[in-house]
Amino acid sequence: SSETERYVLSPYPRGGVAHSFLPHTRDLISTCHSHVQNEVNLVSGATVWRLGGTPEEPNLEELGDLSAHNSTVRVTEWGVEGCEQSLCSLGDTSLVKWDIDSNVREHSFCELPKRSSPTSLRWNPHSSGNQVGIASDQHIRLHDLRTMKCTTVVDNAHTQTVRDLDFNPNRQYYMATCGDDCATRFWDTRNCSQPLLSFFNHSHWVWKVRYNLRDQLIMTEEVIVRWCY
Repeated sequence: SSETERYVLSPYPRGGVAHSFLPHTRDLISTCHSHVQNEVNLVSGATVWRLGGTPEEPNLEELGDLSAHNSTVRVTEWGVEGCEQSLCSLGDTSLVKWDIDSNVREHSFCELPKRSSPTSLRWNPHSSGNQVGIASDQHIRLHDLRTMKCTTVVDNAHTQTVRDLDFNPNRQYYMATCGDDCATRFWDTRNCSQPLLSFFNHSHWVWKVRYNLRDQLIMTEEVIVRWCY
């Protein structure tokens, strides 16, 4: 419909939550969640749900758990066009690819470098669903999902923690990153020895960077300020 439907699920059954909808359908949702158990232990997890009912009386049907291979799942990200029924989860120790239909099935996984702290995960829209980018510590890693191997590493992409990355949907090979060093950087993934451009428009940590789907505009966001390039 022309109006946006708003589903309010309160209280959410798994505590604090970050969510991601499956594009195009909006009836599947993945969540990363945590809650305090017995007033002592922080229990974390990730789940895929089917959203049903109406905005006035919504309901969630649990399809599967995404916590395999990870004690904490930080990010879930649905596949790009051509692999919409796939999802990747990123945790402290592993990257996992899942197949989603009427249930949740693990497709493949790989272990991440020890003592890494992943912060962001994005699918490359130009790779036929075969590549994702991972931000971890000060570094960027590009993984081939067919082999689950790292194919490109951008060491020290930022001088502090990288918070987010995004691939240009209109131009192949181009990627943007942002981080706690107040910088937004632009890269050519064919040669990541140095950034193409670096901007320092923010005076605080830059948490998000996103390309516009229809033009060359890009938006960055810190806690209280947004910039559009």
